[in-house]
Amino acid sequence: MMRGMRRALLLGFSLAAIALPARADWTDFTSGELRIGTTDAVMQLILPTGWVAFADDDGNGTLSDLEVAVHAVELTQRLATRVRITADGIPGVMGVRPPALPPRRLDLATDGRHATLELYYTWREPLAEVVVHYELFTPGVQGARAEITALRDQTSQVLAFTPTQREGRFDGRSRSHRFAMATQLYGRAHLLEGLGVLLLLLGLAYGAWALARGLRDPGGREDKS
Repeated sequence: MMRGMRRALLLGFSLAAIALPARADWTDFTSGELRIGTTDAVMQLILPTGWVAFADDDGNGTLSDLEVAVHAVELTQRLATRVRITADGIPGVMGVRPPALPPRRLDLATDGRHATLELYYTWREPLAEVVVHYELFTPGVQGARAEITALRDQTSQVLAFTPTQREGRFDGRSRSHRFAMATQLYGRAHLLEGLGVLLLLLGLAYGAWALARGLRDPGGREDKS
């Protein structure tokens, strides 16, 4: 009986260990909204605080407006090469400031693991073709992704980014195809997280059941034969 109980415990906690990496991947997610003007563009970016932890002076896992303002130059230096926007191949001059509007994703902005920034870009000439280059991916983290909704006039388009897809082109076409791609990616990530949590709960429950059964019947039925 004791040998069987050890096997059950090992199986249960092995399932729990398998589940943990799947959930960890879900934390590496960025959401943004990009508003494209005539000669400028403004992006509200909600990103994992780990990328800008040097500005988190009070260590609460996010950035206040004051912290963003105090560290604006450092934040710009940190992000300028990682979140770039080009118009007709010309990179915009980028800066960072506190967000002017409330976060569009409160679930991320208030989870204690994400920070909300406003990135602004300027050009000398009117914008035509706009391309977003997104490089904020932690090496080796599977499932990392970003979704940026680009808005211009009456056109809306969702740009989805992964470690293997780091460029998104705003072409002014219907959002349906791009939105479907982003939604599919988002859904797969939720599915993986859900499976990870299910495995974790099943593993812990099975291990607890085996332990309780062993305590109730320490001799085991096998000894009666």
